[in-house]
Amino acid sequence: MKIAMIYTAKSDALKESLENSLRNTLGEDTEILEYQDLSVLQETARAGHITPEAAARYAAIHLQAVQDGADAILSTCCVMGGMRSSRSKTL
Repeated sequence: MKIAMIYTAKSDALKESLENSLRNTLGEDTEILEYQDLSVLQETARAGHITPEAAARYAAIHLQAVQDGADAILSTCCVMGGMRSSRSKTL
C-alpha cells in the first residue's frame, strides 16, 4: 500500500511518529510518499485565511499524490482542513 503524507509544516519528531504509526497499523511494507509545501501554511497565516493560491497549490499536491499512485492521502495540516468549506463558497 502507498500512503501519501502531505506536510505544510514538519518536524522530524512528527514525521517519525506518523510513519511509525502508519507502519504499525498497515504493515512494515507500507510505502510512504512525502510531499511538502511550507509556503501554503505561511501564506495562509499571513493572509489570515486560506487564499485561492494556497488552496490551488495544496490541491495540486493531492493530485500529484494520486498521479504517483497513492492509495490514500494523509494531510498533516489542520489549518487546511477548512479549505473544503471555504472553497465551496466560490465554486
